[in-house]
Amino acid sequence: MRWLWTDEDYLWFPDTSWNILILRCAGYGTASVLFVIGLSALEMQRRIRMPSPLVRLREASYLLYLAHVPGLVILGASERHLHLLRYMPRWVLAALFIVLIISVTILLNITIEKPLLRKIRQSRRVRVEEAPPPPHTQS
Repeated sequence: MRWLWTDEDYLWFPDTSWNILILRCAGYGTASVLFVIGLSALEMQRRIRMPSPLVRLREASYLLYLAHVPGLVILGASERHLHLLRYMPRWVLAALFIVLIISVTILLNITIEKPLLRKIRQSRRVRVEEAPPPPHTQS
């Protein structure tokens, strides 16, 4: 591993690829965070209305966070088994994987996560209604 000092970006990291990676993460990451914060603020103020596909994606975002790595592992294994790169370019396969993972995640959110959360909320509500009132203490 060689250590570099690059005059172009004035960063000192183990290799030039780190300079590019860190600058890209800082640039795109910061811009993305500011974009999401701005849209969220506008939506909370009711100045804009989010399109329903983005609302669906927002509702499934935690499940997407949990499922994207296992999904990529499964799709990667299927690609190696089926040799899909022989039949399509890498970017098409990557786009297909992204669409598949997002679609399956939204489907799981609609069919499993939402009904399960609804049942949990209903059971909590029933338990709260059935609970005896707290004893009154006089002071």
